[in-house]
Amino acid sequence: MKSLAKKLQRLARKTHMSSSMRSSSVPPGFLPVYVGKEGHRFVVDVNFLSHPLFEELLELSAEELGYSHKGGLRVACNIRIFEYLLSLLNSRNPSAHYLQITDLLNQFSG
Repeated sequence: MKSLAKKLQRLARKTHMSSSMRSSSVPPGFLPVYVGKEGHRFVVDVNFLSHPLFEELLELSAEELGYSHKGGLRVACNIRIFEYLLSLLNSRNPSAHYLQITDLLNQFSG
């Protein structure tokens, strides 16, 4: 999984990104991510791809959706959970490094 995250980071940093990944609304160093069944679009810092929580989420998504998708990175996740994950990563809260994806998912179940 780490190699997938690193490949995606390199891809997003390249100036010669494919036209399906490049957009005027996606600044350099960011990547479009489509979340949930609705395919809600988020613009995510590529550095988040190597965070352990994000890597776990990508792994779970790959199990559910597979690895082959056209038009961007797809994540099988509830939008509210993904928004919370992004808020944790944006806050740079060190406690986020000690969470596991199951802990995060359990916060939203019930």
